[in-house]
Amino acid sequence: MSINKYFIVFSLAFSLVLNGCSEVSDSESTENISETICTTECIIAQDESPENTEAVSSDSDLTSPDDISLFSSDGEHYEFTYNNCTFHAEYTEDNWKIINSYMITNKSDMIIICQALADAHPIHNSDYSGYRTPEDMAYEWEQHNIAYDLLPDGTEWKESARDADIDPKDQGKSVYDFINDRL
Repeated sequence: MSINKYFIVFSLAFSLVLNGCSEVSDSESTENISETICTTECIIAQDESPENTEAVSSDSDLTSPDDISLFSSDGEHYEFTYNNCTFHAEYTEDNWKIINSYMITNKSDMIIICQALADAHPIHNSDYSGYRTPEDMAYEWEQHNIAYDLLPDGTEWKESARDADIDPKDQGKSVYDFINDRL
């Protein structure tokens, strides 16, 4: 294992110890968001890697998958609206990739967004006996967000964690599992 990999694992472990490993409620995480980056004109481009951006305000009134207005013209490239921002998602066989997913932090909203995605194209579970639930998909999304928050800026791993990639092989994996898979 290279020294760089040791540094990343050590940094993650150290951050977890300092920050604690307990689950944070949606209301607690909402209080920590200091700015809202989106306005009615906000569009987050598919290829864009926003500089100096923080999570979209997690104060939301999503009540159903219809609230995000999921749309696709080709069945592979999708757009949805969340808190007046346009986000992109890509579907390939048994896989959803949510672009700039780190910007959405409200778990109940993640579940509703995942429900809309699953309604459009369900993703198999890890043993291919059925399909993943929106809650399970949102858990994987949260793990990407945790990794994104913990990893040092400018690293390949942080760039990879920026977009949630939801597929059968990663069902139920924690941030720790993702790191072990890459080492």
